[in-house]
Amino acid sequence: MAIRYDISIDWVSSPRLLTVAAPSTEVTVQDIVDTCRYFEDTSPGENYEYLIDAAGKEPLGGVTYVGITATFNNCQIAFEARPGPNWILCTILGGNLVAVDENGAELDPRYPTAFVSVDRTASSSATLQEQDALNYSSYQNAVWVDVNSGLTGVLYPAGTRENPVNNIVDAVLIGKEKGFSTIQLLSDVTLTNGDNIENFSLVGASSIATHVVIEEAAECNTIVIKNCDFTGVLDGNTEIQDSVIHNISYFNGYIHNCGLIGLISLDGTATAIISDCSTIDQDNPVTIDMGGGGQSLSMPNYSGIVTLRNLTSDTEEVSIGIDSGKVILEDTISAGTITISGVGVLEDNSTGTAIVNSDGLINKTTIADAVWDETLSLHTTTDSAGKVVKDIKKDTGLIPGLL
Repeated sequence: MAIRYDISIDWVSSPRLLTVAAPSTEVTVQDIVDTCRYFEDTSPGENYEYLIDAAGKEPLGGVTYVGITATFNNCQIAFEARPGPNWILCTILGGNLVAVDENGAELDPRYPTAFVSVDRTASSSATLQEQDALNYSSYQNAVWVDVNSGLTGVLYPAGTRENPVNNIVDAVLIGKEKGFSTIQLLSDVTLTNGDNIENFSLVGASSIATHVVIEEAAECNTIVIKNCDFTGVLDGNTEIQDSVIHNISYFNGYIHNCGLIGLISLDGTATAIISDCSTIDQDNPVTIDMGGGGQSLSMPNYSGIVTLRNLTSDTEEVSIGIDSGKVILEDTISAGTITISGVGVLEDNSTGTAIVNSDGLINKTTIADAVWDETLSLHTTTDSAGKVVKDIKKDTGLIPGLL
C-alpha cells in the first residue's frame, strides 16, 4: 500500500472531501485508493459510508495491464489552495478517477480551490488513451459557449463544439484544465461580476453575428477579442482584431482592422495603437478621448473621420496617417505633439502649447498652396507651366526685379 499521509479527510461535508496538502502537486489513483482504504478502516471512518470503489489491473499481456479505475462514493479530492497570483498545475495520474454523489448522479471528482488547476491523466490502457485523445480533439482547441444551450458544468463533453456550455465561468475552468486559452462564442454574451477572462481570447463568428458586452465588474486584463461587435469597459493591455468597436473605455493596447463608432477612451499610461481601421458610420464617427495625460496614440492607415479630445500633457505624442478622411482636433487638445500625414483634411481647434504638424498632409488646399506659393524664380524647367508663367511675368515687367 502507498498511504499518503499528506492527505486529510473531512467526513462531515457532503460530498466528503480529501485534501492534498501543499506543496504537493501530484497524486496517483493508486495512492488515492490506498489512502481511502486506510481512512475507511480507522476511526471515525468505520462509522461512515465507504469512500471509494476500484477496479482494473487485469493483465493485457506482457507487462501491460488495464489501468485502474476508481469511483468516489459521495467524495471529492482537492489540492490545498495556493496564495496566488500564479496558478499551480496539479495532476492526478496513473488511472481513471470518477465520482458519484449521494444519489448516484455523476460528480466531478475534483474539488476546486484557489489558484489551483487540476489535470487528470488517463489510464495506460490503449483503448482509454485513444478515447481520451478523441475527447480532447472534439474541443477543436477552444472552449465553446452558447448562452442558450442550457448546459452547465465542466465534465466532458461540456464545452465542446457540439455541447457548448452556457456561461463564461465554466468555460474558463474547462480552458484552464484542458490547456485552452480561446473561448469560441456561438451567441451574444455579456460579461459581468464573477467573469474573469484574463489571458483568454474571445472569438465570435463575425461582427454581425456575435455581440459582446464587457461590464465594468468583469475582470479582463490582457485579453484578445476577434470577430465581434464589441463594447464595454476594459482593464488594459487589450488586443482587438477584425471587429466593430463602439463606446469602449480604459483602452490601451492594439486595435487592428476594425470599424470604429462612438467613443474610445484611452487610459492606463500605455500607448494605444489603432492600425488599418476605418469609420463605418458617417453619422457617428469615432471620437478618441486621450484621457488628459499619460497615453500616446498611433493611428497608421486610418480611413474616415476621427476626432481627438482631452490631451493636456506636453510629453504625449499622437501620430495619425490618413488614407482618406478628416482629423478634428477639439479645443481640449491643449498640449502634446500631434503629427498628421496622408491624404485628408485637418480641422485644428487646438489650444495652449499643443504642437500640430501637418506638413505631410495632402489635400487640394495644400497642393494649391505648394504650387502657387512657390517663388517664381524657382521655376526653371523648360516648357513647364511654372516656367511659362515666369517668362510671361518677366517679359511684361509685371513683377519688378524678377530675374
